[in-house]
Amino acid sequence: MKSTTCRGSNGQYREEYHSEVAARIGAERAKNEFGHDLTPQVCRACGYWHLIPVSTSKLCHFCTDSALFQKDLYTHEPINSCNRLKISVYLSRLISLINSTYVQLAIT
Repeated sequence: MKSTTCRGSNGQYREEYHSEVAARIGAERAKNEFGHDLTPQVCRACGYWHLIPVSTSKLCHFCTDSALFQKDLYTHEPINSCNRLKISVYLSRLISLINSTYVQLAIT
């Protein structure tokens, strides 16, 4: 049944399901008939279940936002310039630390 309150990002009313089981059946039907990979999620606004696209994003282990949460890693860019820069800075600091430790050990 179409929702009378909840709209998707395209402006159309979302399909609503009254239970998680019904939503899972709807997700399987959408996968089999249309090839859409969807997952059920309970709606905070109406309390019913809607289907949303399965998230395939991965998190970047180097980048954080202002709240210190990891940012999404975009799959179309294997390693973006931000990661390359952070990796090179990390490696150069590690090499400096190893060199300074080696010099201190050589002196003593």
